[in-house]
Amino acid sequence: MILCGEFIIFLVVYITSCKIIEEDRDFNRKKLALFIFFSSLIMSYLIYNINIPMYDKFRGMLFILFAVFISSVDIWTFYIYDIVSVVSTIFFIILNIPCGATDVSASISGAVFCGILSWAMKIVSNGIGDGDIGIFAMCGAFIGGYGSIIIIPESFMLASLIYVVVYILGYREKQLAFSPFILGATFAKFIGSDIIEIYMETIKYIL
Repeated sequence: MILCGEFIIFLVVYITSCKIIEEDRDFNRKKLALFIFFSSLIMSYLIYNINIPMYDKFRGMLFILFAVFISSVDIWTFYIYDIVSVVSTIFFIILNIPCGATDVSASISGAVFCGILSWAMKIVSNGIGDGDIGIFAMCGAFIGGYGSIIIIPESFMLASLIYVVVYILGYREKQLAFSPFILGATFAKFIGSDIIEIYMETIKYIL
């Protein structure tokens, strides 16, 4: 199952990156595809060994495939393809159909509320990019329910921690893509980690 999913994402990466290379001739689509293939394979294997229900393992591995692909492209190009975030959002909603109407409605509400709230943040503060709105919606659909909104503050907390590390290391002018923090916070919530608690403990340690 893992290898089948990896093969599918490899094809998606290769086809999508054909469009990227038209926009940036220096972009190495083969290098990106290989990186995504092996990194998502390792992360999928780790999820497979987590003690959670099999269906959640399946959903988690699929999320990893999307997350690694989106993050890798964003890190390399600082661009998020809307078609990827829209398709993945719909995909995670449909994936809940076998679980019943309650899970489907929770997935839809998660996508809608995360999408609207992140869009409002974009309008008010311009603190995130347009592509990040779609990623928030996708993550809301994956986690489901109103509780998925916590992903938004947790992603900013995770980003601030990493920025502190980057600043200390001397890369003060380095620009970082934001989607990996959104996806990282979502994955942490999925496996039961509390970014807020980690953030507060780190701040206490620094102070």
